[in-house]
Amino acid sequence: MALSIYVPDDFVLGIAQQTTWGTIIADAGAFNQLKVDKPMVLEADVKDRGDLSSRGVRWQDVLDMAKDEVGSNPKLKLPDHIVRKKQAAVLIYSMMQAVSEAATTPYAKTFTFHDTQPDFTANAGCFLTACLKAPVASKSLKLRDLIAQSLTLKCSPGGLLTMSAELVGRGAMVRDGNPSGTWTVQDAASTAAMNFYPFEKMDRYSFDFGSPVSPAVGAWELNLTANRTPIGQSAGDRQSFALSKNGGTFKGSFLWNSDTHVFFTNHPLGTACEIRLGWGNATAGTVDGDLDFVVYGVIESVEMNPADAQMIDITMKLGGSISGSKEPATIILADAVDKAW
Repeated sequence: MALSIYVPDDFVLGIAQQTTWGTIIADAGAFNQLKVDKPMVLEADVKDRGDLSSRGVRWQDVLDMAKDEVGSNPKLKLPDHIVRKKQAAVLIYSMMQAVSEAATTPYAKTFTFHDTQPDFTANAGCFLTACLKAPVASKSLKLRDLIAQSLTLKCSPGGLLTMSAELVGRGAMVRDGNPSGTWTVQDAASTAAMNFYPFEKMDRYSFDFGSPVSPAVGAWELNLTANRTPIGQSAGDRQSFALSKNGGTFKGSFLWNSDTHVFFTNHPLGTACEIRLGWGNATAGTVDGDLDFVVYGVIESVEMNPADAQMIDITMKLGGSISGSKEPATIILADAVDKAW
């Protein structure tokens, strides 16, 4: 008998935005192939229906060890990977669940946390199918109705902006997928076209306790989080998700000086702070490749970091301001792709 050996490099991961809640993208459908390295994890949510019954023996009979996937909420875990211009939008939308897209190129997309929850059952919002394409026919894994419940973006000196995410979906995992449609790898590796985002090409990085300051900076990390609570029932599935507790944290490192020392003075006062960083045009969204982040909240911790240069490390808990019309997080991306959002 021949021995067939496969390695993780033989598998690729694709995602596609669904148009209909509950309807998985077909094998013949088009997928965007994500440029992610292993491990990429699709987790089934198999329910244990074990019925502990006495059968006159001192072990459990296999007939009482039933399992199924009724009402399951499987997960997709995306490893840290380079953010590419045309690959990022759908994942950000699946996290924020609110977007405004410009009508003309470069089709700037402004993402914020939703004010009113999208009705997924009416096909509103952003939900995805994921497929782990296997090198053997009819052995691919698929999940549907995926929405992000965490999204982390980070960038360090000498490196590129990267992203990781965890998404939760509905229903049984498909274990016999046989994808035959077009799989497209988004974006060439070209810094000139701003298809990815080097730390040293950031065009702005400022903090603002009342007036903006642009310090020398180090690594930073933005972690967006939200609760996704399964709700209701529908033909063996949970019907939808309740979306709540939108927020997260921002962590940053700044060169210590009299300007950045204000983090220490504002920390015990609970003074709200706005942090902005980004690549491209100062008027974000007007040039293809623009990517801009504005986060708002209150400082949770400040620490001196005795690195080669004296640094300050801060953690900010994201929050909005109702009276000040401030969002916890606003992301603007111009990717020159009309998503009809």
